[in-house]
Amino acid sequence: GKDELQFGQFDHLVGDLDEAPIRTFAGRADNVPLRRSERCQIPSIHTQPPFTGARKKHPILHPFEPVDKTRKEKMREWKMSNKKIVGVKFLEEIDKLYDEFLDDKKGFQFGTGFDKYSIERNINFLYSAIAVAEKYWLGVVVNLEKRSITTFNCAAMKSTYASLVPYVKAYAMALPFMIRNFFKDVSMDTSKFSIKIVSKGFPQVLKIEDSGVYALKLIE
Repeated sequence: GKDELQFGQFDHLVGDLDEAPIRTFAGRADNVPLRRSERCQIPSIHTQPPFTGARKKHPILHPFEPVDKTRKEKMREWKMSNKKIVGVKFLEEIDKLYDEFLDDKKGFQFGTGFDKYSIERNINFLYSAIAVAEKYWLGVVVNLEKRSITTFNCAAMKSTYASLVPYVKAYAMALPFMIRNFFKDVSMDTSKFSIKIVSKGFPQVLKIEDSGVYALKLIE
């Protein structure tokens, strides 16, 4: 009938498909196509489900683990070292008293508030940071042994050497007298510390708002 005629029109196509050559696959003797799972790449740990993916190599601290004594020893070594982080307030307080200090350098006595920083004889390095402009932080390292102040300029395109020196000069002038007061040693040299502003060889910020993080990492 009519339906048989319509289906019969495609019989020759079916025959052609049966006679089509079988495509061979390299490396497969049985000529079986690769399964979909075999064709896909193995996903990374970031794209795998949380319960089936491989565990990350980064250590995860458990609240009930025994105390890691190696970390404790490292902290003890840091406390016994010749380095001290004095924080931002230390330099800010120098700024507040600087004008009074200039009036009488030899006779000026810095307030007892500085005693809280506990700068002892074995300390050779002081770490701090200063805000030299809006949202721009400058890392500062004071070398008491070599009598120098090093600052890390991570925005050299915006802040030049000449523009930063006035900010650091106050500390170079006042710190020698402060240290003499701390140690109560009148024989200590009170001449100005040398100033070094470093920018070459250090990463520069793309956004000035990130300068605080850069300052901390450069000090580290």
